[in-house]
Amino acid sequence: SEPERVPPDYQAMRANLSPLGKVIAGSCEVGVTTGMSYASSGMLGYFGMGVWQLKSIGELGMKGIHAKAVTSGKSWGELGAYFSGFGCAA
Repeated sequence: SEPERVPPDYQAMRANLSPLGKVIAGSCEVGVTTGMSYASSGMLGYFGMGVWQLKSIGELGMKGIHAKAVTSGKSWGELGAYFSGFGCAA
């Protein structure tokens, strides 16, 4: 019977890439990591600020809470993306 083939792991596949392939793979890795971090940190900022501002629903209304939550989500998303992108690139 034929021996069972084990697929190569991530490090083995990356070691077989050409220099250009390594640059492309590294760029994709940084881009995906940064994008996903922006999305997850942004959602955390949006929902966190939305819950935090619920106490002000009488004076702000839902539109005011949404506006503050969007601003907070963008700020948190950028901060998370900066740190994750730099950490992945380094």
